[in-house]
Amino acid sequence: MESIQPSWHIARLSLLGRPSRTILIGISVALASTLVVTVSCALTTAVTNIDARLRNLIGEADARVVHEHGAEFDAAIIDQVRALPSVIAAGGRLYGSLSVRRADDPPVAGGDPPRTTLQCRGTDLAHDQAFAQLEYRIGRAPLTEDEVGIDPLAARILDAQPGTKLEVVRFGDPIFLTVSGVYERAALGALQRPAGHLSRRILAEASDRESDVVAVSIVLAAGVDTDGWVAAHATAISLPLRLESIQLATSGLDRSTQLTRVVLALGTMLAFLCCALLVATAMTTALSEQQRAFAVARCVGASRGQLFCGQLIAGSSLCAIAGAVGIPLGIATAAIVVSRYREHLPAGLSLSWLGVALAMAGSILAGVIGSLWPAWSVSRISILKALGPQANAPARSRVHIAAACGLAGIAVQLTLLALLEGSARFWCYVLVGLPLLHLGWFLLSVPTLGIVATLLASGLERMLGIPRGVLRGSLAARRWRFGLLAGALMLGVSVLVSTWADGGALLNDIGERVRFGDAFAFKSGGFSAAETSRLQSLPGVTSVASVGYLPLKVIGDQVLGLQGLSTPNVVCIGFDSTPFLEMNRLAWIEGDPAYAATRLREGDAILVAPEFQIARGIGPGSRIELGNDRDHHTFEVVGVVGAAGLDVATQFFGIRSQYMEHAVSCVFMDFEGVSRYFGTREAFLVQMGIPAAASDDEALALAAMVENAAPGAVFASGRAIRSEILRIGSILLTISTTVALGALALASLAAASVIAAGVATRSFELGVLEAVGASRGLVCRLLIAEAVVIGATAAVIGTVFGTQLAWVSTRIYRDVAGLDLALNIPIMVVVMGGGAVCLAAILATLPAVANLTRQSPRALLGGSKG
Repeated sequence: MESIQPSWHIARLSLLGRPSRTILIGISVALASTLVVTVSCALTTAVTNIDARLRNLIGEADARVVHEHGAEFDAAIIDQVRALPSVIAAGGRLYGSLSVRRADDPPVAGGDPPRTTLQCRGTDLAHDQAFAQLEYRIGRAPLTEDEVGIDPLAARILDAQPGTKLEVVRFGDPIFLTVSGVYERAALGALQRPAGHLSRRILAEASDRESDVVAVSIVLAAGVDTDGWVAAHATAISLPLRLESIQLATSGLDRSTQLTRVVLALGTMLAFLCCALLVATAMTTALSEQQRAFAVARCVGASRGQLFCGQLIAGSSLCAIAGAVGIPLGIATAAIVVSRYREHLPAGLSLSWLGVALAMAGSILAGVIGSLWPAWSVSRISILKALGPQANAPARSRVHIAAACGLAGIAVQLTLLALLEGSARFWCYVLVGLPLLHLGWFLLSVPTLGIVATLLASGLERMLGIPRGVLRGSLAARRWRFGLLAGALMLGVSVLVSTWADGGALLNDIGERVRFGDAFAFKSGGFSAAETSRLQSLPGVTSVASVGYLPLKVIGDQVLGLQGLSTPNVVCIGFDSTPFLEMNRLAWIEGDPAYAATRLREGDAILVAPEFQIARGIGPGSRIELGNDRDHHTFEVVGVVGAAGLDVATQFFGIRSQYMEHAVSCVFMDFEGVSRYFGTREAFLVQMGIPAAASDDEALALAAMVENAAPGAVFASGRAIRSEILRIGSILLTISTTVALGALALASLAAASVIAAGVATRSFELGVLEAVGASRGLVCRLLIAEAVVIGATAAVIGTVFGTQLAWVSTRIYRDVAGLDLALNIPIMVVVMGGGAVCLAAILATLPAVANLTRQSPRALLGGSKG
């Protein structure tokens, strides 16, 4: 304890000796803390708003009755549920789509009245008060069967308000509805579809369905334990129905939240690992400028331990203060973003205390880890050596040690990648491989600088008018300092290259599944045989195939994704196998089509997508169990086929399981098997063949004809789906580019501090150059040339590192998701990243150059001799 106070004094002198440089390092850490808090609060806000939306959908219910496999069932069960003890209210739920148009005069004279397709929720209006589902911004909820509530998107499209008359477009007797109000609903972008709320009976009549339900929501008496009540009365509900707590409805959201936390923790670890490297580089550079002061401290009685603790305290306290400053900045930034997109996030800002804790802990750990090497170095200072001349010949052996350690870290990561498989490979890569790779390439930047200097020094000397050998000698004398600085700058380039390579590969894989000659129509209530026949007869439609959708759980081991974090569901595509296979919609990869057709008609065989074969080796002859925990069956795999875009289409239209989570990949099963084992054969999706050369105008015309032929259907061409995927992908890549450039800006601030310290330690050397005839301009050109070499080294290391990260990602995607992605390095992104990092290095040098021009030769000769 006696050494703590002197250590604090040493730490204070270290930080206040050069306040401008200390501030630059602090700003870098504060920005990292700000980024972590902003992202964590944004993610928490998104989850909170999704949860609020889900609660609005479910209402204030405690339990519910659903079909085991999400099918509709007889509404007579409602009376049975209401008779159970402790039930305050029970109401049926039905979902479907209705095409509606203005029934009164259009607001603008001439033309057709406004029209749209509403994704509707039908409820028992008399019992809605007990569930408190929706809040209305204008008007009120529907109270009678001739009323409908609509969302803001529908109100805008129809130019409707309370009192507006709507007509349901259908084959049969007309149905008219009056808009009772416009309810609150978050705006979710281009993929969001207009929605409505009306009587369940009217929805069933308008969509030509029997009066069935997809769920029965239950409100229990106050104080009743929901889980206990469900367990006590579960046997009262017969299979294939089941009674469950409403909490199961959020299981998919909970799983997504856990995955979000893992991603946040990983991003925080990498962000502050980078900060630790920046702190280590800056503090190591400052040591050569301060070693005389440390030697004097030793002379007057300071121990090695006090010097060691002084550096640890300096690094950790600086980063702790900077991290604390970043927390309110991050919250404020998140609040500004949420305020900007208030209509998309009606639940408002939600703070992430996990993000705050990670930011604070990460900042402190970055300071401690970053100051360990400087602390160890300063504790080993020889007093006589430190008080003597400070110019030292570079030790080549240390460069070789750095190269060996860097290669060893990369080799360990590659070894783990080769030895492990599946989820074990993923977790080992995340927890061990990524940190080793970052440290390995950071150390390899030192020998790489020597190689880049050898290639560029002569050319830069001639280009900038620097005497031959001066630049090369300067770089060789400071290979460690400049190499570590390049390692800090290369991180932004690696993020840029890896994210663009991964993102491009994913977009290409998804986009290639959807053919321009395909089009899809979706109807949440299912297509009737008459509607499918009408679609077949539309001009320009060469073929149609009706398919059903059913989310099924793979029983046993997790086939795709990560156990506990990824959904265990797969998309089961139901179809009439004979006409579907005759149309040759599927691309056969493995299996005998004739044998497969026979076995599919028997109902206990399936086709699987390539992801099953790639990730787990599941192919013809394999057997897998599908269903749910209480009701599952074994199926023989009789073929491996391409999904013909159906997997992408189901996600595009937002078809979800009863647990509000997307399924992954897909299996194909004849409707006979779907009906026999899972009690449904409804066709929600129709895949249509259209000419590949069909124009956008022809697609719009076909969309109108589809809505007329099958009222309530939503149409999308393959070209439109592909365009939307690319649009969303470009937005995500733009965000990743912004993050990468932000990391580059963060590193450049720290680089400015390191370069300023480096110039200060070389002031005597630069003064000698001027004293023997060198111009001030030559000295400045030398510093800029050094920055160019540093930037070029960062570009080379960052590009190679980013390429390795992208390659490892393809292996992870193959193991976890069964995606066989091609590694394509985007050349333009590499060029852009290289130019950006070189520019960042030059800009980081300019403050030091400007300060140098203001000093006289005499002041320079009186400076440090490092």
